[in-house]
Amino acid sequence: MKTICNYIIFLFVLCLPVTLLAQKAENVDTIKTQFAEKNFLEHKVMEPYRGEISRQHSTHSATSVSGEELKPMYSPNLGYALSGKLAGLHVVQKGGSQGNTDAPDLMIRGRQTFQDNGILILVDGVETKWSNLLVDEIESVTLLKDAASLVLYGQRGANGVLLITTKRGINNEKVKISLSTRFGWQQATQLPELLGNGDYAELYNEAMKSDGKDISNGYFKNQQIVDYFKSQKYPYLYPDVNWYDEVLKKSAFVHNYALTFSGGNNFAKYYAALGFMDTQGLYAHTNGTTNSNYDLKRYNIRTNIDLQLTKWLSSEVKFRGVIEDKIFPNADENTIWKTMGVFLPYAVHTPSGAWGGVEKYAENPVATIQQKGYKSINERTIDTSVKMIANLESLTPGLSIYGQIGFSNNYYMTFDKVRGLAYEELTPRPDKIIPGITPENEMPYDVTARGSEGSFSHSQNSGTQWNRTTIMAGADYSRYFNKHQIDISLNYFQELYKAAGNQMPYAKQNILGRANYSYNNRYFGGFAISYSGSENFPVNHRFGVFPAFSAGWIISNEEFMRHNTILTFFKLKSSIGLVGNDRTGSVGRFIYQQNYVSGGNYLFGENLDQSPGLYKEGILANPFVTWEKALKYDVGTEMTLFNRLSLSAEYFFEKRNDIYVQPNNYISALLGADINNMNEGKTQNQGIEIEAFWNDRVGDFSYYLGGRFSYAKNKIIDIKENHRPANEEYLYAKGRPINQPYILEAIGFFKDEQDIVDSPKQMFGNVQPGDIKYKDQNNDGFIDDNDRIPVGHTSYPEIYYGFDAGIGFKGFDLAISFQGAGNRSVSLLDNNLIIPFLNGGVKPTQWVKDNYWIPEKGDAALFPRLTTEENNNNYRPSTLWQRSGSYLRLKNIELGYTIPVNATRQIKIEKIRVFVSVINPFTWDKISELNVDPEVLDMFKYPVMKSYNMGFSVQF
Repeated sequence: MKTICNYIIFLFVLCLPVTLLAQKAENVDTIKTQFAEKNFLEHKVMEPYRGEISRQHSTHSATSVSGEELKPMYSPNLGYALSGKLAGLHVVQKGGSQGNTDAPDLMIRGRQTFQDNGILILVDGVETKWSNLLVDEIESVTLLKDAASLVLYGQRGANGVLLITTKRGINNEKVKISLSTRFGWQQATQLPELLGNGDYAELYNEAMKSDGKDISNGYFKNQQIVDYFKSQKYPYLYPDVNWYDEVLKKSAFVHNYALTFSGGNNFAKYYAALGFMDTQGLYAHTNGTTNSNYDLKRYNIRTNIDLQLTKWLSSEVKFRGVIEDKIFPNADENTIWKTMGVFLPYAVHTPSGAWGGVEKYAENPVATIQQKGYKSINERTIDTSVKMIANLESLTPGLSIYGQIGFSNNYYMTFDKVRGLAYEELTPRPDKIIPGITPENEMPYDVTARGSEGSFSHSQNSGTQWNRTTIMAGADYSRYFNKHQIDISLNYFQELYKAAGNQMPYAKQNILGRANYSYNNRYFGGFAISYSGSENFPVNHRFGVFPAFSAGWIISNEEFMRHNTILTFFKLKSSIGLVGNDRTGSVGRFIYQQNYVSGGNYLFGENLDQSPGLYKEGILANPFVTWEKALKYDVGTEMTLFNRLSLSAEYFFEKRNDIYVQPNNYISALLGADINNMNEGKTQNQGIEIEAFWNDRVGDFSYYLGGRFSYAKNKIIDIKENHRPANEEYLYAKGRPINQPYILEAIGFFKDEQDIVDSPKQMFGNVQPGDIKYKDQNNDGFIDDNDRIPVGHTSYPEIYYGFDAGIGFKGFDLAISFQGAGNRSVSLLDNNLIIPFLNGGVKPTQWVKDNYWIPEKGDAALFPRLTTEENNNNYRPSTLWQRSGSYLRLKNIELGYTIPVNATRQIKIEKIRVFVSVINPFTWDKISELNVDPEVLDMFKYPVMKSYNMGFSVQF
C-alpha cells in the first residue's frame, strides 16, 4: 500500500506545476471527455443487417454501452465488465478463477426456458470467443431484446443477442496514437472465518456425545488433548494453523497495457490495437521452478482496415489474434480451497523441515502447491474476415451489394508437470514423558516418513481446436423521397462450425430480409422475416419462417409538440414477432435418429455354444423434434425532459412453446424402452425495464446521475408432469417459476424422545432430540419428499439493476457505479463450510458455535445438534437454510485528472489523464451467518476478487 501511495503522490506532484502554468487555459469538459454521453437516447445502437442508427429512430428494443464506459470496469473476462451496464442483461457471477473457467452466465430478461438460456454473442457480426477481447478495441456493445431486433437470427435469436462492435478508423482523421496502462492489486472480496483446531476438537467431542459415542475412543479422547490444541504448547504435535494465512498472499499483482493507432484518408482508414495483460494468483508459497501459482498472461492484436478500392468498390479487412498462457497448480482448485477449510492435525513443516502431513487427512495444501508441479494451457484465438461492398449508385441511387467471408479458429494445448509428495507424520507419545527429565514444553514423538517425491513426469496433449467458417452476402437499398425514407435489405447467412472431438459439424443457414419505412421523422414502421435452418433437425423439417413487425411514433416531432420546452423528446414504440431457439442444452443432438446399444448376448449354434453380442434399440427416436418458438411482444416509450433527463420504459411479454421435456407417462413400461424428449413444454415470461439518466452542467461543474432497472418474472405453463393427488397439488411445477425451490418447511427442533413419538414419522433416517422437525404438508403421517413446498425465489434474480453517478470539475472527474439484484433466494447448504466435521472435516464457524442446538436453547437455536455423521434429515433443503440472496455491490469508484489541453499540446501530447480506482470494494447482503460473497456461496473454489488500481492514458 505504501508503494501505491508513493506512486499517486508522484503522479500528482508531477502534474501540479503543469496545471499551475495552465490555470488560464481552457477548462476540460470532463463529462464529455472522461464519461460517455449520458443521454442514452442519443446513443447509436446496432441493428442487425442494417448497421448503426440513432436509438431515437429505432423501433426495436435495444440498448447500448460504449467501450469507453466499460474501461473502468476492468476484468480479465469481459462479461463481468457488462454487469449492471445494460438494461435487461443479467450477469451471474460464478467465481474468480483466473483461467476463465468461471465465466459468468449471461441471460437477457431472466430465464425463459428450462433448457438452454444462453444468448447469442457476435463480434462484428460473427460468433467467436469474445470474453478475451481487449476493452480498448471495443466501440460499443448493443443488447437486442425484442422480436423485431432478433427475428433476423431465426432459430438462434429467441434468447437474445449481444452485438459487440470493434473500432474502425475515421476518414480525414490524422494519425492518433493512444497508450493506456493500468496496474493494481487484487484481493479476495470474502474469505471464510473459521474456528481454530482447539474449538474444532472441543465441538467435535460435543458432536460425538450427541451421536451417543464414547469420546475415549476418539481422536480427541481427553480434555488434555483439547487443551494442547488451544494452548499451542506443542505446536508441531497439536498445531492450530490458519491455512488461509499460510496458503494465500494478502494481494496479487495485476497489470495491463493497450497501445492503439487510428487514422484515415479518402483511400484507407485503419485501426490497430496491441494489448498485454498479466493477472497473478493469490497463492503465497509457490515454487519458481515449477510455476505453481495461478497466472494468466494474454496478448491481443487487432487490425481493422477499410479500403476504397475504386469509386464504387470498397472492402473491409479485419484480423484479431489472441494468445493466452494460463498456469495452475497441478491439483484440483476445489481440492486446494477445500483443504484450507478442514481440520488438519499437522503443521506446515515438521521440526526437521520436512512437509507435515497425516495419512488419514488431506494433503498439506502448501506442499501441494509448492511441490506437486503445475498445469499450463496455451490457447490461441484467430479471427479474420474480408468484406467487399459494391456501391451501385450508378444503377439506382441507394443500392449496394456485399459479400463477406470469415474464418475463426481456437486452438489450445495443455502441458502437465507433476510429481509425488513426501512428508513426515508425527505421532505424539505422551507415554514416554519422564517426569523431571522431559522438558516442560517438549513431548516425545515418533516420525513416520510417508509418500515419495520422485522426479517430475511430463505429459502434453496434441492440441484441441475448433473452426468456424461464415459466409454472408446481401443487397441493401436506402433512399429518401421527400419526407419518405425507405430502407430495405435482403441477406444470406451460412455458418459451419467444427468443434473439437465432434465429427459432425454444426451448420446454420439463413435467408433474411427486412424493410423499414419512416415518414417525416415522425412515423416509423418495420417488417423483418427470416427463413432459418439448423442441422440438428430432420431433413424435411430443418427450416422455419420467423416474421416480426414493429412501429414507432415520435410525438415530439408533431407540430403541436415542436415548441414544448419541457417534454423535448417523446416516442412510443411497439413490436411483435416469432423467434426460434435451437439450443438443445443437455438433451443432445440428432434425437430424431434412432440409436442402438449393446443388449447382452444370445445363444446360437447347433450346440448353443456361440453367444454373439445382441444390439437393441436405445432411447426411442423423436422424428418430430423441432426448435423452441418464442412469441414476443414489446411496448415502450422514450422521452427527454428539459433536455437533461432521459427516460425509457418498456413492458415485455413472451410465450414460449415446444420446449424439450422428458415425458413420464406417455408410454407404458411394457414397451421396454425409454422415449426421447418431446417438444411439449411451455413457459411465459413478462416484465418491465426502466432506464433514466439526468445530465447537467453548471459553470465548470458537470455531473450525471442515473441507472437501469429490470424486472422479469417467468412461470411454467406446461411441463408434462405426473398426476398428483388433491392433497399434494402444491408440488406441481405448473404456474411456478422455472427452477422454483421445493423445500421442506422447518418448524423447529425435536425437544425430546416424546416429541419424536408424538410427531409424524420423518423418513430420512433415524432422528433424535436436536434434529430438525418438519411440517407434514399432506397430512399423511409421514415426512418425505412429498412434503416439499414452493418457498422463496430461484437463485437467478427477478430484479436486476445498476446505477451510476459522476462529477467533473476543472479537469478532475469522479465516477461511481453500483450493481444489485433482488427477489433471489439462496441456500446456506450451497456453502460447503456450513456443515461442520463432514466434507473431509470442515471446521465450524463462530455462528455454528453460538447457535447449535442444546436442550437449554430449545427452538431459540438456529442450527441443529452437532453430529459427526452424515445426517440426511438435517442437511437437506429446508426453510431453515434458505436465505434472501438479494445484494447491492459497489462495482467501481474511479477518480481521475486530465491535464489541461493547452499544457499538453506544448509537449506534442493531445491528452494525458491519470487515475486511481477500486473495483468491487464493498457488497451489502442479508447472509450474516457466513463471510461469503452473495453470488458465490461455494467456498471450495477461487473467490470473487476486488482490486485497487492506478494508471494513466496518453493520446498523441
